[in-house]
Amino acid sequence: NQGIKDYPNDDRGFAQRAFIYQTIAPALSGAKNKAIADLKKAVAINPQNPDYFRKLGSLYEAVGDLANSSSAFYNAYTICTLISKNMT
Repeated sequence: NQGIKDYPNDDRGFAQRAFIYQTIAPALSGAKNKAIADLKKAVAINPQNPDYFRKLGSLYEAVGDLANSSSAFYNAYTICTLISKNMT
């Protein structure tokens, strides 16, 4: 949390905290929703990171939100496709 306070515009802090919430989700009620919220903040800061969308897709699927899950996975695919095209 201190890293997020010190660097509120750094997506990596939110992504790391989301990973922690996701890891402890089996033991903490509401942790998946907290992870989703943090990943949404990371995406708002850095919308070109396909890993954030992939992780969001998995979390949305885990909470039963299939519409947002599909959208997140599609965004990850789209970004990866653009990156791949730019590399060739």
